[in-house]
Amino acid sequence: MENASNALIIAATILIALMILAIGVYLSASHARVQESYTQRLTVQEVEKFNSKFLAFDNRGNITAQEIVTIKEFADQFDAKYGTTTNISVIGIAYTDAISFIQNSSPIINADKSITYKHYKCNKDTDTDIQYDPETGRVTAIKFTKNW
Repeated sequence: MENASNALIIAATILIALMILAIGVYLSASHARVQESYTQRLTVQEVEKFNSKFLAFDNRGNITAQEIVTIKEFADQFDAKYGTTTNISVIGIAYTDAISFIQNSSPIINADKSITYKHYKCNKDTDTDIQYDPETGRVTAIKFTKNW
């Protein structure tokens, strides 16, 4: 009788240990799913933050050369860090380097002493000015056009 009682205690202990182990496996798998969901959400937030830098130029006709240089530097730093490619193009004026681009975009003083500012425009509604990666949703190209 004593051996049967000890056997039942051992069996109960083993069952409790298996239940604790099963709960641990379940919690671990659940934690992994939550972590994956958080990582995906964080990635979406990073893409939205990246895109917001470019979407600030949408439907604007008064973009300055300095703003274009700034966004190009941002894109170049991002591309170097993550190994991606973001194409920044300016239609109507050559962009060889930041200094010459800004100099070529200086305001023009007209004969009547009025000033013509050289601005650029960008419009994502044309589907060509701002382009996105279909898989990640990240901006991959932005096109600026002379607006003077």
